[in-house]
Amino acid sequence: MADERRFERDDGPAGADRFGDLRSDGEPLRDGALAGNGAGRGHRRSLRRATGPRRGTRIARLPRCPSDQWNRPTSANRSSSRSTTSPRTAAVVVKRFVHGNAYASELWLVPLSPGGRERRLSAGRVRDTRPRISPDGRRVAFIRRDLDGSERPGRLMLLRIAGSGRATPAVPGNLAVADHAWSPTGDRLALTAEVGAPRFLVGPKPRGKETPLARRVRRIDWRYDDVGHVDRWEHLFVVDVGARSRAVQLTEGDHRVEAIAWRPDGRAIAFSADPRPDADVHPRTTIWAVDVPRRGSRRMPEPREILSLDGWATSPAWSPDGRLVVAVGVDVAEPTDEISPGLFVGPADGSTAAVALAADLDRPVGDWVDTDLEGWMAAPRRGPVWPVADRIVATISDRGRSRPWVFSVDPGSGHAAGR
Repeated sequence: MADERRFERDDGPAGADRFGDLRSDGEPLRDGALAGNGAGRGHRRSLRRATGPRRGTRIARLPRCPSDQWNRPTSANRSSSRSTTSPRTAAVVVKRFVHGNAYASELWLVPLSPGGRERRLSAGRVRDTRPRISPDGRRVAFIRRDLDGSERPGRLMLLRIAGSGRATPAVPGNLAVADHAWSPTGDRLALTAEVGAPRFLVGPKPRGKETPLARRVRRIDWRYDDVGHVDRWEHLFVVDVGARSRAVQLTEGDHRVEAIAWRPDGRAIAFSADPRPDADVHPRTTIWAVDVPRRGSRRMPEPREILSLDGWATSPAWSPDGRLVVAVGVDVAEPTDEISPGLFVGPADGSTAAVALAADLDRPVGDWVDTDLEGWMAAPRRGPVWPVADRIVATISDRGRSRPWVFSVDPGSGHAAGR
């Protein structure tokens, strides 16, 4: 089942502003303005539809972009055919296919402008996923699983976009990496990886492909669909790029860390977690932040909670000045599945409660399109992103498709602009 989808462009109805060409760190590719139809001229309109937000909500819809839409190179690269790929119009995407009895996947550089040519960046009996472009646009970090039957965990790899296609490990050892993010300066990587003793295993430690003697299950989060047994939790690490140094662990405990995001100054990382002892029965993730220690420091910093809702919150993003944080979540206690998640903005120090950015929006924030091609096999970059002070970009699911939208925001208060 080869995935040969063509990436279509849907400009939406008349009156919707079109913005695009975001860098991998969320910054605009043009100084001081987002690229797109009228974006650099202060041209903004509000999109109002009979089935959409009520009057007064300032939201602009963007055209549909490929998976991992925020990962776009920012320096020119030449393919083997010597055709130049514009840094403003290319993306690194995952192309997946069937290899024997397993799904394999490769990284491709895909031009989004007419006349460009796709170029394969990785190949082999591997499953390469979660590409992330470095801030300078020269390298891509990604997670690789070998399909050789070795059962090795996913490894974090680095690849030069204009190089030979040879990937090198970003972290020494065999850390099982789940997610990762470049620091704003590109000299460090944050990552989440499995760590700690197995939670439920009974008997001697299995070797190779051996199965455990037994598991004594004490929590209902012992296994997840499409993941299998959750014997270890993922926690947050940072590692220097290119130094072959060990990864430094920043969090610990009987809980998972996910949805990591660097503060723009590179001194702190936000993430989603639920460290409460009853999190398996009453899950309620909140947003936390932890300071990044200086190189050589052996002190593990103490994480602090900075944004919480009555329901749950995840996928944080910082404002460009680092004063505010936006997250996706639900502000209803014990929420049921039909309640749509929204965007919430609060101060980065957690001093006051977060407020809904578009309370009238009747579409769920996030990629909730679940099909054979867009569901469990896809791993798009989580939103939202906060590229400039007065605009937030987030993915909205609408009628079987997920599209990026732009939300106008007051950079001083974090409230919806005009309110």
